[in-house]
Amino acid sequence: MENTDLRNELQGTRRRFLEAAAAAVAGGVAWEAASHVSQADETGPGKKTRSLVLYQSGDTWEEVHGETGDGKELSELGLIAKAVPRVRFQGRTYSVEREGLYRFLTLPESLRNLISLRSGESLVPLLMALSALQVHGNRQDGEATDALKKRLVVDPWVCITCGNIARLASSVLAGEGYQTRPVGASTLEEPNGYNDGHCLFEVYSPEAGKWILVDADMGLLFKAGDTFLGAEEVVKRVHEDQRPEFFVLAQKAAVLDPFFLRSDGYNYALEFRWLWGTPEGKWQWYRRVLQRIR
Repeated sequence: MENTDLRNELQGTRRRFLEAAAAAVAGGVAWEAASHVSQADETGPGKKTRSLVLYQSGDTWEEVHGETGDGKELSELGLIAKAVPRVRFQGRTYSVEREGLYRFLTLPESLRNLISLRSGESLVPLLMALSALQVHGNRQDGEATDALKKRLVVDPWVCITCGNIARLASSVLAGEGYQTRPVGASTLEEPNGYNDGHCLFEVYSPEAGKWILVDADMGLLFKAGDTFLGAEEVVKRVHEDQRPEFFVLAQKAAVLDPFFLRSDGYNYALEFRWLWGTPEGKWQWYRRVLQRIR
């Protein structure tokens, strides 16, 4: 009798569990359907959008407010605009007189990036903007340069590693009339399989009258006093352990892809965020990866 009662109780419990599970599934399906309807309503013809315009240059990150008045239509411009003081976007006019990167957002729909330059000689502001448009990671490493160029116009960032951002930035610079050349760097220490080298590039600065080393991936140029340094000058300082001044193109440590994974699943992000968090950490890393250039 005791076993029969226990068996009946277990069967009753199982039946109640299945009934509850079925009700939960039905409720979940109904909720999901209602959710889709709600989302469709939010993204349908009657949806509400709002504009947000941001200005980004080095450490500066601030909102730009629209006004009434005339300006160049944003839709008529490419990624780079020269000597364009005001831009029309969503029925408002925005000043873009300061050189740098402007982010025109239609929330929650789309983004349009614009690099505003005073002239074709504004090399450093252009480098700052290009560096700010990249996150160190490998999500889009397989894409061609032309595809990545399109992303620069409409995506918050491209998520690529050092070699790809060096090639991408060099291609954009070449299109603006600048001479560039790749710089491959490597360590002379025992390889560890992931931190053994780096890809950068040099660009010829007409204003400085020399080649200067650019690390768009780390968001840095290298200086001694008022002079930007070239690749051989930086490597010489590596061997002498004389840290150059770091000129910040963009703050990159905070926007390192937190899911920067190796092919076997190892996540690089935590170590890189730690290393890149301070000037000394950056220099420690450069002392390893910039021991030889080619």
